Amino acid sequence: MKILITGSSGFIGYNLLRQLRRSEIFNLYLVGLDFDNKGANSKISNDNLDDYYCIDLVDRESLNVLPKDIDLVIHLAALGNVVESVERPMDNFQNNVIGGINILDWCMKNKVEKFIFSSTGGALFGNTKPPVSEESIPAPISPYGASKATLENYIQAFSSSYSMKSIILRFANVIGPYSIHKKGVLNVFFNSYKAKLPLVIFGDGSSSRDYLHVDDLCAGIVSSIGYLNKDNFKGIQKFHLSSGVDVSIVELASKFCKAVKQELPIDFQPCRSGEVEKTFASNILAKKELNFTPKSSVDDAIRDFIKYINLNT
Repeated sequence: MKILITGSSGFIGYNLLRQLRRSEIFNLYLVGLDFDNKGANSKISNDNLDDYYCIDLVDRESLNVLPKDIDLVIHLAALGNVVESVERPMDNFQNNVIGGINILDWCMKNKVEKFIFSSTGGALFGNTKPPVSEESIPAPISPYGASKATLENYIQAFSSSYSMKSIILRFANVIGPYSIHKKGVLNVFFNSYKAKLPLVIFGDGSSSRDYLHVDDLCAGIVSSIGYLNKDNFKGIQKFHLSSGVDVSIVELASKFCKAVKQELPIDFQPCRSGEVEKTFASNILAKKELNFTPKSSVDDAIRDFIKYINLNT
């Protein structure tokens, strides 16, 4: 089975490569695609690949060098920072929407029959009352969330128009090792901790997210490959890969302090535009169809993140 993974050098991309190499899906030929061949995970990612291409998906013509016999595309590449999407909406649109349509167009032209897309939970549904599910109606409040909603619709259209079997996976907030290059909340907390500065929290601390260990997320992606390969699978299916539990930002800060064994002061700042107040998702359908059961707690994910980043900074 020949799989093309976009964003193969990214946080989720690298962790997924490790799981695929350990999985019981035999005879895999893994092709990586990323625009950055000098990133934090690039070398170790490439060690897990059979082939690699340094390509910017926004440049449609550059996709012509890719092998034509791909069985499945797992599309992970994206600009994923909500705040940056508010600051630079056109950059987010170019990378997430245009880049996404370009890879879909390439799949259509090369008769790639299977497609898995990394969407989002919280940003897609904005301030919809949680828990959200596969039946919830998207209502994004940031350009990032809008870009994911847009590509979901294009995947729906391509699945219908070109008989492409597709799975949309809506991710929770993913945390864990191999994320040194990320700009997520744990990275911000860690940088403040190292600099002996207060932990910055935007808002009053009551905002909450659904946090998921990257190993659990990748296990869900691997399971979705098996689901997609079922003989009776047709069309498109959506799943939320989440813990199903919300954790407030103040609680996350407390867990971080416990993990580094140090009480740190908190600097409360005004809320930022585009950020969701409270969100978490139901994973009932993923449990039923993908046998998706998260094995790690938020504390496990924080511990693994700190252990990794301490070794790499």
